[in-house]
Amino acid sequence: MTERMVAGRTTVVDATNLFPRRRARHIAVAREHGRQVVAIRFDVPAAELLARNEARERRLRPNVVVTMAVEMDQHADLETLQAEDIDLVLDADEVWRRVH
Repeated sequence: MTERMVAGRTTVVDATNLFPRRRARHIAVAREHGRQVVAIRFDVPAAELLARNEARERRLRPNVVVTMAVEMDQHADLETLQAEDIDLVLDADEVWRRVH
């Protein structure tokens, strides 16, 4: 990740990062290299996440999916992300609509 930023390349951190302390590490590295920080938020109801999980080849246990959905609601909601040192918070559905 750091090497890409040093080289001036767009860097994507593809991770759930449900908790502010985990996001803070990535944000700090971006800031050290003068990079903009954009978060793409996936606002998906737990029932839909469970249905998607059932359709996957490699499934998570349902309780893991529900726990992650609850943690996302509590620690990665729009207001929380906007309060962090993030330049822009985008909704994944909005991004999808713009490119298709």
